Amino acid sequence: MEHFSISNPLPDIYHIEDISKVCFTLVVGERDTLLWDTGLGLYDVAYCIAPYIRGKLHVVLSHGHYDHACGAHYFESVLVHPDDMDLCRHSISVSNRKTIIQNAQKRGYLDESFSTDRYLDAVHSHLQPINNDSIDLGGLDVQFTQTVGHTIGSMVAYIPQRQLLLTGDMWNPYTWLFFPESQPLCVYVQSMRGLRDSQAEHVLCSHDQTLRTMKRLRAYIDGLNEQTFSGAVPCPTPPYTQINTYCCHPEPDSVLVFNGDKRD
Repeated sequence: MEHFSISNPLPDIYHIEDISKVCFTLVVGERDTLLWDTGLGLYDVAYCIAPYIRGKLHVVLSHGHYDHACGAHYFESVLVHPDDMDLCRHSISVSNRKTIIQNAQKRGYLDESFSTDRYLDAVHSHLQPINNDSIDLGGLDVQFTQTVGHTIGSMVAYIPQRQLLLTGDMWNPYTWLFFPESQPLCVYVQSMRGLRDSQAEHVLCSHDQTLRTMKRLRAYIDGLNEQTFSGAVPCPTPPYTQINTYCCHPEPDSVLVFNGDKRD
């Protein structure tokens, strides 16, 4: 589909990139299906994934930021961690969606098929707090773990039958840890170290289509140390230049951008 790029990195796993380069993941079990995140939602996410769905569809957000949650209006029920509920509601507000449209126009994301009215009139009242730590899809289990850092209610998901870890925005080629809702660096490090002993072999991120290895994630986690942080350099990050952002490389091909005022 012209607005989405779909890959099938593992059996029953579809990793989908929307036109804004944000990824979400479809996990298809023998009985039911799970959608991890919904992207920016400029175009019909439900239509995109419809050919792959088996049984009941469960939609779960890794966290409450707009680029992962604004596609929620295509679905009847969407789950988010309770600690990110207020953030999510703000992120997908009409005022925020107006700003998203303005930015999408500047970046050339919109074509004649985009409906401004549909995007602004979308109802998101069906957001619900997730109250289970796992969902059985039939032959595939999805296990959720709160990983405080990028936001308070950030989660990762693990599918043991595929040895696959879905990191949301806790790890990306460029991991951002500087928003007002982002937690101090030490909290993020503690959460990431809690993932080090995962039985995963594969990792999918929310801003990268590549199937990564757990070995590489472990290298990144091991690089979250004082030596790495002491070598961090100022890196103004548009449009957030009012924030005191610093960059470092915990792993050679991974950049962590954090708020220097929240280093301790």
